[in-house]
Amino acid sequence: MNKTVTVLATVVIVGVAMLSGCVETEPSPPTPAPSVKVTSSNNLKVTSSYIEKSSSHYYEIRGTIKNEGTVTAKYVKVTIRLYDKDGQLIGSGYAYADISELQPNEESTFSGPIETIADIKDRPCVVCELNVTCRL
Repeated sequence: MNKTVTVLATVVIVGVAMLSGCVETEPSPPTPAPSVKVTSSNNLKVTSSYIEKSSSHYYEIRGTIKNEGTVTAKYVKVTIRLYDKDGQLIGSGYAYADISELQPNEESTFSGPIETIADIKDRPCVVCELNVTCRL
């Protein structure tokens, strides 16, 4: 009986220490940011973009688009394709600019989830292609 109580107490103490951060664990190495390739039409420019893994089946993208043209761009759409280190497509999605009619020299943010084709735990995104389109 005493041995059982001692073993149980030891297990509880070690578990509490691990949960409280008293026991060092190896930190996971940071995932490098994917390279971003942008194609666009009608003088639309992605001025910033940020992509991060949000779960095992999703990435999240956020960014800013600027209309560098001379006419209003309507329903600006960003199509996203994600690739692993072998060039295999691992996910795709799209997002619309938060402003539905982007005036000349105006900027808008965009954001959205990108669903992946399979569990990507062992297949991180290394290339993100953005294709920006709109109606004039």
